[in-house]
Amino acid sequence: MNAFDRWVQWMEDNRPCIIPFNGRCIQKGWLRYCSDDIPDKRCTFRPDDCTYLQATGNYLGSAQANLCDKVLDELGPIVAPFAKSAILSVPAQVLASAVANSPGFPLHLAAVELLLARTLGIKNPSLDAAGQTLATKQNQNPFFQYLAQGATPGVANQILALCPSPTNPSGNRSQWAWERDQRDQAWKDSMYWDCIFVGKMQ
Repeated sequence: MNAFDRWVQWMEDNRPCIIPFNGRCIQKGWLRYCSDDIPDKRCTFRPDDCTYLQATGNYLGSAQANLCDKVLDELGPIVAPFAKSAILSVPAQVLASAVANSPGFPLHLAAVELLLARTLGIKNPSLDAAGQTLATKQNQNPFFQYLAQGATPGVANQILALCPSPTNPSGNRSQWAWERDQRDQAWKDSMYWDCIFVGKMQ
């Protein structure tokens, strides 16, 4: 928990200054993950970042889990980047990502969200629905099939059929296949770690 609290404190301490006065900051702005993103704001917190920050903090028992709510209250409705209502529960966020994200790395991110939710011990029918959505969208992705079915003989057989073997080695060993659209058949160029990762789930 100490590492989490230090990370959250860093984000609080490194909020950008939106109202400087006489060499000091009298009002900080919204949360961000890094402090070198002034040109493009790439590190700015989005609503789903708040969802997982709070869930992780609650799981660890941290008093800092409500950082987003605290800063939104401080900034008020005029300055805050979004309303608290935009921060979904973990199950709702995971299902929304699974439904809305397109095949390729965006859908893989939804799958990782689902894996993290289950790692946090969250149980909800929306998570089961998200797993089924992933598996339906990409039925040749054993990571997604695992999230929908669990460790089954069918998933194990799919891993063995797609992953490299001594008689069918990887082409250039450059791909994490499960973050690619299955139409790309990226498993043919597996980096092997993608297969080790999903294989250890069996």
